[in-house]
Formats: sequence, C-alpha cells, structure tokens
Amino acid sequence: MLKARVLTALLMLPLFLAALFYLPANGWMLFVAIVLLVAWDEWLRLTNISSIPRRVLGALLFCAALVGLLWFTPTVWWVVIPSLCLWLLFYVVTFFVQDGFFWSSGFRRLSGFLVLTCAWWTICWLRAQWYGAWWTLGFLVIIWMADVGAYFFGKRFGRNKLAPAISPGKTIEGALGGLSMVLLVTLVTHHFYPILPILWVLPMTLLVAMVSIAGDLYESRLKRVGGHKDSGSILPGHGGVLDRIDGVLAGLPVFIYLVLNMGVFSV
Repeated sequence: MLKARVLTALLMLPLFLAALFYLPANGWMLFVAIVLLVAWDEWLRLTNISSIPRRVLGALLFCAALVGLLWFTPTVWWVVIPSLCLWLLFYVVTFFVQDGFFWSSGFRRLSGFLVLTCAWWTICWLRAQWYGAWWTLGFLVIIWMADVGAYFFGKRFGRNKLAPAISPGKTIEGALGGLSMVLLVTLVTHHFYPILPILWVLPMTLLVAMVSIAGDLYESRLKRVGGHKDSGSILPGHGGVLDRIDGVLAGLPVFIYLVLNMGVFSV
C-alpha cells in the first residue's frame, strides 16, 4: 500500500509540475478541467449515479458550466465568497447533522457541482496572477504537507480518534503531525523567501491546513453516506482523484480569501 502510494506520487508530481509551470493559460485551464471532471464523475458515483448515460449527462453539464464561467468571467470575489459559505455549511453539516435534506442525493450532487466548478475558476485565476504558478505551488505544498504529515504521524503515533463516527482511520496525533509538518515547512520557506511577514504567514498556513483536514472529513462523510470506501481507484495507493483533492477543494477559497485581504494581488 505504502509503496503504491509513494510510486504514484512520484509519477504524478513531475506531470503536475510540468503542467503548472509550462502550460499556457488555456492549457492549464484544460488540464485542471480534466482533473476536476474526473473528480466530478467520482462525486456522482458517491451519490449512487452509476449508469453511463447519467454520468455522461453529468459530464456535459459540468463542461457547460465551465464554458459559462469563461463567458461570464466573474470577479474572483463572486466565486470565493460563495465557496467559503458553502464549505462553512459543509462543516456544520458534517459534525452536527446526521441526516435529512443536506445529505440527500440531490443536495450532495448540487453541492459537488458548485464546489468543483468554483474550484476550477479560482485555481485558474490564482495561476494567472503575479508569480501565480509559485503561489499555486505554495498553496498546494501546504495541503500536501498536512496530508503527508497526517498519514505518517497517524500510522506511527495514532492512538486517539479524531472523528470516529465520520472517519475511523483519522487520529488526533495524525492531524497534529500534519499541522507540525506545515509549521516546519512554513518556517523554513519563510527563512529563505520572506515575502510576507511571518506573523501573517504562520496563521494563514495553519488555518488553510486545518480547513483541508476538515474538508477531508466532509468527503469521508460523503463516502459513508453513499456506502463507499474510496471515491475511485484511478490512483493506486490513493484511491480516486477526489480522495486526493478534497483538502485542496476545501483550502482553496480560504487561501484565496486570505491572500486577497493581505493585498498580495490587486483585483
């Protein structure tokens, strides 16, 4: 399991970095759209849509929404604020609502549609900004370090369950290990590249990391409601694409909101 996980990561990382730094803007939009389209198909299957015609229809609707965003060209605030509100609702539902409307198939599909289309717009917007590829990579490193730290610290030291009713495999020790990894990488990176004050950077990175962990729990709850162990099997050792990007989806609007309020980008 661990070997497959590491090998998949080593094979995918160069492909992703090449896309991030060398694709033109339109190529990056297409690359991200393909990744999120796969994630959308997995989201549909988590809501028990398994028939090919319905999944194809879902893919067409998703692509139409992306084209609509390109045509409408909303400001980033029009996408980030609704995304933040939606994720806040997800967290409340994950921890305090056991069943009902918010766990109905229809709402889960609609929420996934909104989350993934908004994520496509915001990550494409981020990459198009000043040093956007580096800012995008910096954001993703926060998510990756939180995930890697949680995995290895959880395996080695995990004793106390973080949210046993939602995700029995996640532990408090793993979550703290993930946050510790983020803290360490932030301090080292800031030492060499002090772009923003450390008193801004530390809370920002830790908050984004904590939100990514909560996003992972929301996806775990989605899988439990739908009766699935993983969102898919396309990535050996990792499960599906959605299993790998749930933290990215949750952390992205928070990261964008924070850097905008810090005045990093002018909008």
